[in-house]
Amino acid sequence: MKEYLVLFLKGLGMGIANIIPGVSGGTIALITGIFERMIDALKSFDGVAIKLFFTGKWKAFAGHTDLYFLLAVFSGAALAIVLLARVFGYLFDQYPV
Repeated sequence: MKEYLVLFLKGLGMGIANIIPGVSGGTIALITGIFERMIDALKSFDGVAIKLFFTGKWKAFAGHTDLYFLLAVFSGAALAIVLLARVFGYLFDQYPV
C-alpha cells in the first residue's frame, strides 16, 4: 500500500510538471525513477493483454500490464491536473514572466 502511495505522489509531481510550460511529466518520471517501468508497462498493452482483457482474465491482465502501477501514477497525475490547472492558470495570468 505504501508503494502505491509513493507512486501516486510521483504521479502528482508529473501532473504538476505537465501544467507548467516547458516542463515535462516525463522528466519528473525520469528523475523519480519510474520512467523505465512506466514505458515497460505501456509497452505491455499488446495482443496478449487484449486477449486477457476480453476473455475476462482480470488478474492476469493486471499482472501482465502492471495495471496497479499505471493506475497509481496516472491517477496522481490526473488529480494534479484537475485540481491545479486553474490555480496555475490564475498564477500565470497574475504574475507573467
